[in-house]
Amino acid sequence: MEKPYILQHKDTAIAVLMIDDDGIITDIGNTVNKKYLPVLCSGGISLKTWWAKRSLPVNRQELKEDLLDKRISSPAQLLIQNLGLSLTDCYWMRPLDIPYLWSDINLFENPFRDMVISIHSSDHEMDLRDTSPFIPSSSLQGELKKKWIIINGDRVLIKGNYGSTVQQSINEVFASYLHQKQGHFPYAKYWLTTLSTPKGEALGCACKNFCNIHTEFVPAYEIAYSYKKRNEQSEYDAYLAYADAQGLDIRNFMEYQIASDFILTNTDRHFNNFGLLRNSDTLEYLSPAPIFDSGNCLFYNTPVPSGKALYDISVTSFRKRETDLLQYITDFSVLDVTKLPSEDELYRLLKKDQAMEEKKRTDICQAYGAKIKMYIDCANGMKIWEYQYRK
Repeated sequence: MEKPYILQHKDTAIAVLMIDDDGIITDIGNTVNKKYLPVLCSGGISLKTWWAKRSLPVNRQELKEDLLDKRISSPAQLLIQNLGLSLTDCYWMRPLDIPYLWSDINLFENPFRDMVISIHSSDHEMDLRDTSPFIPSSSLQGELKKKWIIINGDRVLIKGNYGSTVQQSINEVFASYLHQKQGHFPYAKYWLTTLSTPKGEALGCACKNFCNIHTEFVPAYEIAYSYKKRNEQSEYDAYLAYADAQGLDIRNFMEYQIASDFILTNTDRHFNNFGLLRNSDTLEYLSPAPIFDSGNCLFYNTPVPSGKALYDISVTSFRKRETDLLQYITDFSVLDVTKLPSEDELYRLLKKDQAMEEKKRTDICQAYGAKIKMYIDCANGMKIWEYQYRK
């Protein structure tokens, strides 16, 4: 059965849509306010595509379990049951027959208890007796188990891990420590927390939301599809040009992000885990979003390469190879190698992963040190191909 909804940004109506019981958009009426369309749609991409991208990935383990148990029919059904609400932006679907206001349902201000994900943090959570019937995790991207909780009024994201290892959570904390020691560019600060799961207690990680009622996140994915780059432009240069057109000079930030990802061997800086922040009231762009989501670094779930293989690593980003990304760095001093955490500090943190073999722990630390040496060599003028040749 179809039902009419109004896509809204806060209390601003954008378009009327028909959505069926499975959460699928079946028809799109006239757009009444193009200015407030999602950034992805400003380049001609359909609202159907935007809505589909807003749903949980179907390969999320807890979602697979819910689908098998027939608690929900699809990620889109879970999304529409929760009005498409998110804690990273201010878009939502208002049922045409219910006169909700943004103040009634937004999860930045209204308490909620997220019961979708079967993990519980030992951090002190707010006693939520009069809670919203809606939850924010129905729009959380990524493959890991995640949930939002409220701690002392803050919206906090809790993340689990895959399998028996807890390295992804440890990696997030180590990356945060690296950015903290650099002390220059914004980053999401992660900390370790104990999670209660169906399989017992395990380490996870948590970080405060960097969005709020007045600030929202626009992922690079939406930006990249909202404009047509020139043939001679790289995706990287086109992204910088888009930010520049919004009054933001983000070159130093992006070069730092590339540099720190190289040191950490973060192979998964895809276009949904970086982007820009904008004022959700004026739609004015404010700054690059803090660096976040670095859990798939430090050779998580892969053997640690040695020799030349260490300098020929595939990545998901603007380029397909890690060393190709280094070519975008015009000033290697954007990252201060004298302020990087030591191999010993990394080792002590990795010791918290009891499932990790000692050899891999040692190999990760040695590779981390080798990546630092390579970065220093590049800063001193050595070319990538020359470095590989000499090795």
